[in-house]
Amino acid sequence: MTFSMALQGASSTFSFNSRWAYDVFLSFRGEDVRHNFLSHLYDALRRKGINTYIDNNLERGERISSALLKAIEGSRISIIILSKNYASSTWCLDELMKILECKETKQQMILPVFYKVDPSIVRKQKESYGEALSNYEHNLNDEMRVERWKAVLKEVSHLSGFHLEKDGNESELIHEIIHLVDSRIRNHTYLEVANYPTGMESRVQHIYSLLSIEKNDIVHMVGIFGVGGIGKTTIAKAVYNMISSKFEGSCFLKNIRETSKRERGMVQLQEKLLSDILGASRGCNIDLVDRGTNVIKDRLRSKRILLILDDVDEWGQLKVLARECDWFGLGSRIIITTRDQNLLTNHDVEARYELERFNHDEAFKLFSLCAFKRERPLENYVELTERIIGYAGGLPLALEVLGSDLHGRSLQEWESALDEYKRIPHEKIQKILRMSFDGLRESEKNIFLDIACFFKGFRKDYVIKILDSCGFCPNIGVKKLKDKCLITIDDYNHFGMHDLLQDMGREIVREESPREPGERSRLWFHEDIRHVLEENTNFQNLTKMELTGSKILTKVPDLSRTPNLKILCLSYCTNLVEVDASVGSLPMLVDLSFHGCCNLTNLPTSLELTSLQILDLAFTNIIELPPSFGNLSRLENLVLIGCKNLLHLPSGILRLQHLQHLGLGLTSSPDMSSEESSNSNIINFDCSSIDLPELRFLGLQHRHGLSNSDFLMRVMRRDGFSTLAVLRLSGSDIISLPENINKLVELTFLDLKNCKQLQQIPALPPNIMGVYAGGCMSLESFPDVSKKFQSTASHLRHLGWIDLSGCHKMNVDIGNFVENTILCEGYPKYLLGLIIFPGNKIPDWFSHTKQNSKNWTPDPLNDLKEFSERTSLDLIPSHCEINLNGLQNGKEIRVILLCAIFEPIPAIYHKDGVEVLDTVLKFQISSNGVELDCRDRDFAFVDLDGDHVWLEYIFLEYLKLENDNLQFTFSSYGRPVFFKSCGVHLVYKNEEKGKDHPGVLHEELDDDEPDENEDSLDLMDGTRLSKRPRRA
Repeated sequence: MTFSMALQGASSTFSFNSRWAYDVFLSFRGEDVRHNFLSHLYDALRRKGINTYIDNNLERGERISSALLKAIEGSRISIIILSKNYASSTWCLDELMKILECKETKQQMILPVFYKVDPSIVRKQKESYGEALSNYEHNLNDEMRVERWKAVLKEVSHLSGFHLEKDGNESELIHEIIHLVDSRIRNHTYLEVANYPTGMESRVQHIYSLLSIEKNDIVHMVGIFGVGGIGKTTIAKAVYNMISSKFEGSCFLKNIRETSKRERGMVQLQEKLLSDILGASRGCNIDLVDRGTNVIKDRLRSKRILLILDDVDEWGQLKVLARECDWFGLGSRIIITTRDQNLLTNHDVEARYELERFNHDEAFKLFSLCAFKRERPLENYVELTERIIGYAGGLPLALEVLGSDLHGRSLQEWESALDEYKRIPHEKIQKILRMSFDGLRESEKNIFLDIACFFKGFRKDYVIKILDSCGFCPNIGVKKLKDKCLITIDDYNHFGMHDLLQDMGREIVREESPREPGERSRLWFHEDIRHVLEENTNFQNLTKMELTGSKILTKVPDLSRTPNLKILCLSYCTNLVEVDASVGSLPMLVDLSFHGCCNLTNLPTSLELTSLQILDLAFTNIIELPPSFGNLSRLENLVLIGCKNLLHLPSGILRLQHLQHLGLGLTSSPDMSSEESSNSNIINFDCSSIDLPELRFLGLQHRHGLSNSDFLMRVMRRDGFSTLAVLRLSGSDIISLPENINKLVELTFLDLKNCKQLQQIPALPPNIMGVYAGGCMSLESFPDVSKKFQSTASHLRHLGWIDLSGCHKMNVDIGNFVENTILCEGYPKYLLGLIIFPGNKIPDWFSHTKQNSKNWTPDPLNDLKEFSERTSLDLIPSHCEINLNGLQNGKEIRVILLCAIFEPIPAIYHKDGVEVLDTVLKFQISSNGVELDCRDRDFAFVDLDGDHVWLEYIFLEYLKLENDNLQFTFSSYGRPVFFKSCGVHLVYKNEEKGKDHPGVLHEELDDDEPDENEDSLDLMDGTRLSKRPRRA
């Protein structure tokens, strides 16, 4: 059944108006039961409040009336009282046919009552039933009608119902019927979903597609996860309303998190599950949870049910309610809503849906409906409405709460309320969001609060290091916060968090001491910090303080009263000129940042920071570092980037046993025309004193004097840098790398971008993974490139990224790369390979190529749109696409090689002072419209001109290709490029199979058939397409 059909069948899914005119329709033979059993049953139904239709017309005609047909169609449940003479009435038999028809078409529930008649008599049509049917066969001239009666009698006899024997207790039977009917009605009454069902249909449709309702031979679990207030329960209710009538039984177990924490909470949930599905009279009292699990398995294993488990927060809850799919009958569906996606992973729920926040239009509509009872705000409220929508951040809960709170209020009240929301979050929103926080362990709470107060937008690896030094076990803690949708990590590895979650975290800290900021654990608000620093008291609880961007701070005052301070962030305090001596002796301080304090020239003379692990002095005006620097025995990260006046490092720095990151680079090379400028970016090292056994990163970007001082050669002769993994020399004046660089066996990334005097790279370390040499215009010799792309035994097995863009003196010949042993069995298959170099030709041995039209021009600058994640401009350039249709032996493909020729468009890199960021090259592989792989390649092309070759290879160990259609798309964003041509080459495990079935190129061609001897075709859009033969 399609989603549209399901939606039509449950038209009140979002509007909540019942589609049933009656709860119960009674079908009976009047002469048997009207004045006894029937009258008592009807009276009991009426007293229970169950809306029941009973036909009191004693005179019945030959055919059932249209009014009666309408009553049957409009009833939720039909109770059929099969008494001795039921079959003797054609009216009853026609009713029965209509009732069973509605069972199929309207999912009406049927409840047969065998009143002093054995079900086998009805099934086998004996005694009074047989006599009545036999009479019809002789007296009615309608054989087909009689056969249908026989069929429906047989069908109804197989349905589950009640049997009252001749000496049975009618009162007890009526009691059981009432309980079951009442349970079924309550269970199938539509749930209240939302006052304004904005944005629901698309989300419900997505979940409906995951449910695979049409498959009745499986039991399927689907998970819905997302942050609190995103609408998980609301959407689950809408889905329940839409499909619950399709199942034998259904149950919506709400608030499992809250209920499970009560006494006997899990037992109550088990009892409700059984009661809702089996009916109140057939449920059971459960004394132990363990017994309840077995009862659920035993009683429900043959029933096709719908079960919603709402707000699950522990795996133990799933364990006792729906541990395995085989607890339930085939065709059953279980929907789980949770804030913790890891819980779904642990329960092997593969089909899952993360509810997305409302987009602007959805948020605008929902808020307007709540605040104005219309879909658009009043004209003079539009600007404030936009501000509140921005504050709510697409969270439906916040939009509803704030809209209802502001309904009917004046503009001045709106302004005041918005200011208050930003200072102290709305209590209703805070309560819902805080549930996730309250369920965290203590270390996870600390990590969340630190990110909320200080580290939103920071790089993950930097924050992990700080949190680890605070003893918070951040690797597992961060993963749990992400699983619970409390934080996000973007493609650039930066922490993100919904603004309302951040406000919630900061409010938790504020509540530690609402009146006295000094008694809180964290301070970030400048006025609070100033208040604390001016008070003459101790602040034992304060562990973290941030004053980033303060313009009023000129001196860091005495902090000796904050003995537990672990993080002190004073970044971009541009008027800061002095640091009190007490800062140099804070015993618990782990992270100290003066990043961007451009007027700071000196640190305290005495540094006794025995716990300090991170010191950031980047872009300060520091002239010298104190000799006591050697006392920072636990220092791991020292950032001195952009310290252009720092000319000498004290010897103590070069003997720090735990130093892992040493950043000494500049952001750009100064004008070297004067002696003063020439000396300003030279760092003096005493190489004989280097002893850095844990150093992993060394940054010397834009430092000059490296070529004249033989600095690198002297450094690499020692063991002091033996652990180095990343070496950044971009923009330096180095002429040649020393041959002994291959001694750095741990080195994986080498950055040489824009080393304009670099002439040769004689050798590379054995474990190198990436070499970035773009813009090295003097580079002529790089032998390891040939070894990588031509040799049959390259020692650089891990090298997967080589950027030689703009290296026009380099003659790169990759040869017949397909014959290289890196594409053979036994080579590490987890690696990709990529190279960019000047050139204008796809290798001859590529089997499939395409030439793009020369008529393309880039979009005009006024089409540039803001590139949200990187605060730059994005221009939509050309792309190149190749289709391989009717692919044979797809499973035998081992490697795909991709190649594109592109030309940068330097003329529009800059416009009116706006700089477009790096070029990002992108390829995508799809099969029948479904994306299989998509990767971005970020390059910092500077003043790049001329054609370039982009060659990449991909092992297919993780892609399961079938014999199908493949599409390869080359594109880019950021700085624009024009793709002149592109190519694809497939390497098979058994190359002969590739020769037999290379794949078919397919494009929209001219109607005229091409000459079969042609090896290229002109396409209608100016594109040329060719298929080249493989080399033998």
